[in-house]
Amino acid sequence: MIPHRFFRALLPVALLALLFAADATLQTASAVDLQAAWDDLAQLKSATKSKANNEDLDQYLDAVFAAYKKLDGPEAPAADAGEEEKKAHAAAMAKFKKEEEKYRGAAEKLILKILTLTKVKSETNIRDDMNTKAARILGEMGPFLDSKGRKGLSKKIAKAIEKDLTKVKTHTVSTDHLEATFEALGKLNDPTTLAWMLKNYSHTKDNEKMFLVAAHKALVLFKDVPGKVRYEVCATFTKSYAGVEAQAEQSSNDPKLQAKKRFWDDIKTATIPVVQYYSKGADGNPAADAEGNALAKMQDFQAWMRDHKSMKRAPWVDPKLKK
Repeated sequence: MIPHRFFRALLPVALLALLFAADATLQTASAVDLQAAWDDLAQLKSATKSKANNEDLDQYLDAVFAAYKKLDGPEAPAADAGEEEKKAHAAAMAKFKKEEEKYRGAAEKLILKILTLTKVKSETNIRDDMNTKAARILGEMGPFLDSKGRKGLSKKIAKAIEKDLTKVKTHTVSTDHLEATFEALGKLNDPTTLAWMLKNYSHTKDNEKMFLVAAHKALVLFKDVPGKVRYEVCATFTKSYAGVEAQAEQSSNDPKLQAKKRFWDDIKTATIPVVQYYSKGADGNPAADAEGNALAKMQDFQAWMRDHKSMKRAPWVDPKLKK
């Protein structure tokens, strides 16, 4: 009989083999035929009609995004192929790239439509889950776009927020939908969009709390933000929220102060991490007090900012690029 310890020894090896096999499957995902991709896009467009159900939308959203990520292009010639064959392949590849760009543009346009698609029954948007899924897909498009493409897509998402989501009257936009939409902006990582979010979502309007929370959660997703911008974020947030925090901490039955407290309680778990994130220096650590304890109050951050005004000193100095 083979000892049990023999099987126990083999178990980690077997698990590793399964993990490697799964990874290989992901790396070699089948490319989608261009005509099939256009057919699926047409099906997705049909699924946006009022009579269609969410199952159709869900299915074709997956199919279209799979094609968006990997279309099947012309087969590469053999290494020993002749010049004519190589030239023919280059011409076919150039044509394919134009078709791929055209397809991706059409897919983005349709998924942006689904981002704000509505079908309201009893003051509930039954397309809400599909709105959220569309938002998450848009956020995953970044790796397939250059900086110009990310900027363009981010601008369209921001426009959808301004022109559609903030003006909904037939139903309440869900938290998941809002957060996924702002999250997409953070993942796309366009600097212009960061400035737009800072300008429009660092206020204290109680009726926009849901939007504030969603925007603040997304702000910590931006990467490689220059020191000058990080300083601006921290300065803006401490100016906007340190006073609100101070009022919220007062013990009072004054209705206005009670409202301030409710407002701050509702947003602070999303708001304080923004300043913690953007106050990080080259060492990766957020602002701290003299004892090295990370700051966790806006009023403390405000005092810390007064001692860290110089843009020529940490934490605002950007790391020098290696030559």
